[in-house]
Amino acid sequence: MAEAAEIALRHAEGLDREMFFRDQLRQDAVIRQLIVLGEAAKRVSPSLQAAHPEIPWQSIAGFRDVLVHQYRWINLGRVWEILRGDLPRVLNLIRPLIPPIEES
Repeated sequence: MAEAAEIALRHAEGLDREMFFRDQLRQDAVIRQLIVLGEAAKRVSPSLQAAHPEIPWQSIAGFRDVLVHQYRWINLGRVWEILRGDLPRVLNLIRPLIPPIEES
């Protein structure tokens, strides 16, 4: 999940709202990562979800469903809001859950 969020943020790096709205390639790249993020959220165990109610698991998964099933009516304004507001906050909540990689 963290990787998808980080990639989405990188795809929009240096863009303002107007630039994002004009750049279909970047829109597609960000939307793809939001779909990956939502799919990953669906696979998080119920016990981990319950242990971390501060993470909006259902909203993340639900937005994935909107992106996949209502792709003709994607609200780019909402994608931008998620990208600039919700996604950095969610990423900060998810990062501490990632176990450190042990070096051998």
